[in-house]
Amino acid sequence: EKTKPEKGARVAAEKDLTVTDIIMGVKKGIISREEGVELIEDLGYDREEAEFKVDVRVSAAAGSPETFEEFRDLTQKWRAAVGMPSKPVTEELKAAAAEVVRLTREVASLKEAIKAEEATLIDIEPLPEAATKKRDELRVALHRAEAELNRVKTEYDSLVAQWRYGE
Repeated sequence: EKTKPEKGARVAAEKDLTVTDIIMGVKKGIISREEGVELIEDLGYDREEAEFKVDVRVSAAAGSPETFEEFRDLTQKWRAAVGMPSKPVTEELKAAAAEVVRLTREVASLKEAIKAEEATLIDIEPLPEAATKKRDELRVALHRAEAELNRVKTEYDSLVAQWRYGE
């Protein structure tokens, strides 16, 4: 005897497939994020759920979040989507976190460049100024980048404290 699937299960599966199609449209740039959110809302999801579905799936396609604040933003959106108290992460805080990540990478890159440059220098003392010029320029750039990283980290820590303990 042939049995038919429950109508509710079929509708739920089709609804999930439709959400997936909408998100693919957003990923490909066929529809905007806002249009995607509206279409998902039309399927019966509330605004927070729709935004969460679009943001999580589109950001996952673009690669994992790169900063702790991007992860925090996703968890706060999830909390809002499931009706839990949430606190949106400010764009300023996400930008500060991205700057910390950028400068941290720059410092690491400069350290590697100095190491590579020092490997090319001969082992005599004192080294001629012409031979050490590039290494010395890299060291100056490294010290500036480290100072900027410290400044940006201080600003970031302040923004985190404001976000966490502010109103």
